[in-house]
Amino acid sequence: MMPEAAPLVVMRVDASTRIGTGHVTRCLTLADELAERGATVEFVCRTMAGDLTEMIGDRGYQVRRLPQGSGAPASATDRTAHAAWLETDWRTDAEQTVATLASAAQRPAWLVVDHYALDVRWEVHLRPVVGRILAIDDLADRPHAADILLDQNYAGTDDRYTKLVPEPGRILQGPRFALVDGAYRDARANLAPRVGRCARWILFFGGVDLTNESVRALTAVARSRWRTMPLDVVVGAGNPHRDAVADAVLRLPRATLHVQVPNLAGLFAASDLAIGAGGTAIWERCCVGVPSVLVATAVNQVPTLEALAADGCVAYLGPGDRVTVDDYLLAFGIAGDRPRLAELSRRCMMLVDGRGADRVADAMGIVDPAGAETVTPV
Repeated sequence: MMPEAAPLVVMRVDASTRIGTGHVTRCLTLADELAERGATVEFVCRTMAGDLTEMIGDRGYQVRRLPQGSGAPASATDRTAHAAWLETDWRTDAEQTVATLASAAQRPAWLVVDHYALDVRWEVHLRPVVGRILAIDDLADRPHAADILLDQNYAGTDDRYTKLVPEPGRILQGPRFALVDGAYRDARANLAPRVGRCARWILFFGGVDLTNESVRALTAVARSRWRTMPLDVVVGAGNPHRDAVADAVLRLPRATLHVQVPNLAGLFAASDLAIGAGGTAIWERCCVGVPSVLVATAVNQVPTLEALAADGCVAYLGPGDRVTVDDYLLAFGIAGDRPRLAELSRRCMMLVDGRGADRVADAMGIVDPAGAETVTPV
């Protein structure tokens, strides 16, 4: 009897200087978990300025590249708020994706789509050529035709997708499903208890930081009483302000610049205070319990950050374009408040245990080839 072929899972996701890197980051986390369970994982990505196709390939995954789009603004008739992120129209993207899947060695068992510019129309177009569809979303601003909808955010009500994902679609909601790399789970297991000590900081505003929040925050650090604090500063290779950040780092006596770090598990775990933005990194910080002073660098980050702050999990300063150097200086006072730091750490660690990818893979029915039981029931 011939052995059964490994299931093929295809990820449709993009990164660019406009989109950022978080969507690809979380898809890679899920890809690693699925690959460990014996699945074959491939990516479909559009060629864009600042894309991460080379990095995905270096991780060992085949990347099927869609051609570069025109970059023209979305049609006024397109109902998705982020349609311009696609750099083409949804139908062209769907037809190109179908065409590239036709050359795959087998029919995909699952299609994972993580893209704010794609919705039910695209998913319906792809359904005939794939087994099932998993949509990763956290905006709740458009309908889906997915078998599973994953919303890992901490905002809104539990039923906000009920009318957007028709039955029998299944909804996985909340930070317990956060797609956090296994390195964070490992770092968490080796952490000493956090008791409010504050001897090292980390600053990270995402892989792109298009609005250059890093320099504003570093200016505040340089003016503060904590300017000699050991500080790790992380930027992505595609950060358009990288030289300015490097100059700001040189003005701080104990700051170190890190460019395009594979993951931040070790740096976050070694830090006692994080300064940064919302997005995927929220859940990475939570997993290792580093207290965080955060701003929103995109409108869609605001509800999650407000909800986390209201429940005492992070210190939120507001939208980044409204946060001044003086606001940062005032917020840095938290560094001397040991009880608050300890409580922030305790509360955020309760949200994320690092096993979200396990739970999502379980829901997809991708079974570990060793026959191990699922880690945590969904």
